[in-house]
Amino acid sequence: MARCCSTMGQITVEANIGAIGAVIKYGSERQKRLATDCVLSGDKPAIRITKPNAGSAATEITTTAVKHGDK
Repeated sequence: MARCCSTMGQITVEANIGAIGAVIKYGSERQKRLATDCVLSGDKPAIRITKPNAGSAATEITTTAVKHGDK
């Protein structure tokens, strides 16, 4: 895929490996071991999200910016 379109190749890598990057960088040793064991055994990494008024539908998460002063 990357041979034909480097951008698509990058998106594919990020989609499949990006979720584990946060665990590797910030997780405990136990979390890192669990995550890497899952990936090395063939499982796809994933993240879980739950927010008020959106549940687990990441596409429904909203945010609001409020300007304070001149910043």
